[in-house]
Amino acid sequence: LPGPLPGYFQTKDGAGCLARSSGGGLSDAGLATCWFDRAEEGPQGDIYIMCPPEAPMTSLRTCLWFDGTAEAAAHFYVSLIPGSEIEGVIGRTAEGRPLMVNFRLAGVPYQGLNGGAMYRLSPAVSIQIVTEDQAETDRLWAALIADGGAESRCAWCTDRFGMSWQVVPRQLMATVGGPDPAGAARATQAMMAMGKIDIAALEAAYAG
Repeated sequence: LPGPLPGYFQTKDGAGCLARSSGGGLSDAGLATCWFDRAEEGPQGDIYIMCPPEAPMTSLRTCLWFDGTAEAAAHFYVSLIPGSEIEGVIGRTAEGRPLMVNFRLAGVPYQGLNGGAMYRLSPAVSIQIVTEDQAETDRLWAALIADGGAESRCAWCTDRFGMSWQVVPRQLMATVGGPDPAGAARATQAMMAMGKIDIAALEAAYAG
């Protein structure tokens, strides 16, 4: 294995390390990972892997503040969006509710925090869902505004827990941001009069 050999390998520290494996195999006993760009074969078939320095990984998660409803909100959101899951709860409030609920929506990490009535969610922060067609747009919109949610303008709505959402069909970006300036202006004007987005009306406005 002399010479360049890009790849991925388990190592002990993941940074500028030299990993060794006997008998021609690669050890998986390490705890960290790093890309390696050089592998050399030593005596008796030992393989030496040189790993370049690697920056530490940073994990990001958006925290959403609720007043006792974090767990219910997380379960509701996960039920709406494919590829979503509840990851777990952390701690308990004095009332016995989960203090924090970690969850993912379409793979994106979030945390619901039962922080009390001190702060409230507002449209200053929203979650945007990009939809593929009118049926998906209608389904999500109806679910989000049900049981105390509310419609707003230009693809925005608020759910029963106070979280703001944007339900945005891909066609909105294609028309409002389309290559024809006059068509884009007409589509933008049509969008401004909508609550839930009507894809056919947007496309008609763009076409003129």
